[in-house]
Amino acid sequence: MSKNQFSTNFTAFWLVLLGTCISVCCFFLPWLKVKLLVGSMNESGFELSSKSSVLWVVIALAVIIELGSLFTLIFKRKTMKRIAIIASVLGIIFIVLIYFSITSEMQSGVKKVIGYEFHPAFWAEIAGFGIALLGTLFLRTRE
Repeated sequence: MSKNQFSTNFTAFWLVLLGTCISVCCFFLPWLKVKLLVGSMNESGFELSSKSSVLWVVIALAVIIELGSLFTLIFKRKTMKRIAIIASVLGIIFIVLIYFSITSEMQSGVKKVIGYEFHPAFWAEIAGFGIALLGTLFLRTRE
């Protein structure tokens, strides 16, 4: 492996690391502000996951992306790269499905909800998976 290929792989891995770190950190930051008749409340991905354990998939996908990219960097196998790419795409799709689920639930007139808005951390969650996907696509393999 030439020095340029190593540099490209190392940079791509740091991009993956940045994206997964953004996704994990934003999971614990406020995602949603719900305005009620008596006030408002903020909910993070972590708080929403206490109501629905399905949201822990977000953390699991970030770990799979990171491990897949790390093994791609070390062993140079396409299989690991494919796993990381699939996990990145699934992460983006999963967050978009959460968006549609929350909006449909809020628009159906759930208990005294006046309005709602998504915080930047929710959108950064999607961006984090996108950055991880971009980094994973730039990783080079031997096969």
